[in-house]
Amino acid sequence: MTRRAAEWRQWLAGVLLAGCTMDALAASAAPPLSPPAAPAWVPAYAAYGEPKYATGFDHFDYANPLAPKGGTLYLRNPDRRTSFDKFNYYTLQGNAPAGMSIFMLEPLTVLSADEPRTMYGLLAQEMLIAADKSSITFRLNPLARFSNGDPVTAADVKYSFDSLAGPYASPLFSAPLAGVRQAVVLDARNIRFDLADKSSDTLFKLGALPVFSLKWGLKPDGTHTRFDELITEYPLTSGPYTIAVADSGRRIEF
Repeated sequence: MTRRAAEWRQWLAGVLLAGCTMDALAASAAPPLSPPAAPAWVPAYAAYGEPKYATGFDHFDYANPLAPKGGTLYLRNPDRRTSFDKFNYYTLQGNAPAGMSIFMLEPLTVLSADEPRTMYGLLAQEMLIAADKSSITFRLNPLARFSNGDPVTAADVKYSFDSLAGPYASPLFSAPLAGVRQAVVLDARNIRFDLADKSSDTLFKLGALPVFSLKWGLKPDGTHTRFDELITEYPLTSGPYTIAVADSGRRIEF
């Protein structure tokens, strides 16, 4: 090795040692990293940015709370179905009446129509979302009621989820819930969903979960009618309308 090469190697070793020393000093002087903030209960969740509406808002800007109420709306075959032969909208075989899901059922959350992909609590009052999106917990609104006056409980939500995610529901409804591992009832008002697909998509699919009463299909012995065998029994729901008259597959009045 020449003298020049030896000097160069000695200089390089000194530079590397100095760099390591400076890095060590900087690391020791830096303040410790703060732990990530714990997730908090929120009334809304936005996929992009922050929700537009503040906690406790009265109505969406595009809705008129003073609009006149009353009257009758007649819809003639709104989606071209020729008849109906069941009242279970969520199974594969047969046809349910048009309008059932719109008029009778409510989801856990509702999407705002004037901002990108944001859901606000409807049957749910608040949401608790894990930082890594591994779970979402819904706290139900204590004012939420089914049409018979029963409160909407976490057990009702779990029954709805298990029915719609199970083998007897139409794939149209079970497939979107495939990213959910399980639903866990924490107490009467709180239910946690553990996610296999840790994404905003799955959060929104759960927010859109329609909820019906645990009493729908409940038999005297405490067991439930198999979901795809719930055909002529009216669902017990929380939406603004119930079935008043159903005329042999030709006409239905809510």
